[in-house]
Amino acid sequence: MWSKVISTLFGGGLNAMDGILGRFFVNKDNQEANVHGETGQVLAAYAAEFSANRGNRTWWDSLVDGLNRLPRPAMALGVMGLMTWAPIDPVGFSQAMRAYALVPEWLAGTLFGIAAFYFTARHFEKRLPFKALDRTAVRNALDDIRGMEAMRSENVTLSEREYQSAMDDGNTPLSNAAIAEWNRRRAAKM
Repeated sequence: MWSKVISTLFGGGLNAMDGILGRFFVNKDNQEANVHGETGQVLAAYAAEFSANRGNRTWWDSLVDGLNRLPRPAMALGVMGLMTWAPIDPVGFSQAMRAYALVPEWLAGTLFGIAAFYFTARHFEKRLPFKALDRTAVRNALDDIRGMEAMRSENVTLSEREYQSAMDDGNTPLSNAAIAEWNRRRAAKM
């Protein structure tokens, strides 16, 4: 009797039990072998793509390959350009960023999704619901842009009396026009 129990546990019965348990639990050895085989196939496909005879390529193939390689560096250089633009032209940068504030969230989400695709990130699809623009936000943004444009165009030359009055008044800060006049006169002396 014991021989039947032992042969059942360690003989054909063990193989049957392994088959039943294999349906519910992953066999790590088989899983690793499958992953290894799949990885080998992917690497072989990459090797075939990059080592294929590229002598019969047309100018169109080269152009499309070049265009496919542009989005990532263009976006990265664009962000670096924005960070350089901010200290060089703060008024222009502020105007542009304020104008970007008018972009609807759904459109910004779509643009983010496209950028995320190129950087292999995942886009949170339902996070940005469609909302209409608020008229107050548009009005505020346009007022801000007009104010910034006024700061840029405030290169009005002051009369001698206005300039001296602004320079002699120690209680109020200098206006942009007074500072521009001071800079103009200083540059003329050099």
